Amino acid sequence: MNKHALFHQAKSEYSYAYDDKKLHILFRTMKDDVQSVKLSYGDPFDWTYKNRKARWESQLVEMTKRYSTHLFDYYFIEVEPKDYRCKYAFFNRSR
Repeated sequence: MNKHALFHQAKSEYSYAYDDKKLHILFRTMKDDVQSVKLSYGDPFDWTYKNRKARWESQLVEMTKRYSTHLFDYYFIEVEPKDYRCKYAFFNRSR
């Protein structure tokens, strides 16, 4: 996987509030470099504790390849964060 091609920037055209409930998120990879991209997202303050271990409560959803250029693939998803707060991370599967 070409890690230099991975790109995302919060509070930009790669992550923005679409309306009062929905958040649009875009992630860039090198063209044909990954099989899929998943997004883990949730409220940054939503934690559960079991057996003295903390676990962040989040959802894991697959992003859609929205378009490609001759160099890059762009993956997109629309999410509705609970309580208007959102923390997220990307996971991918290399070819």
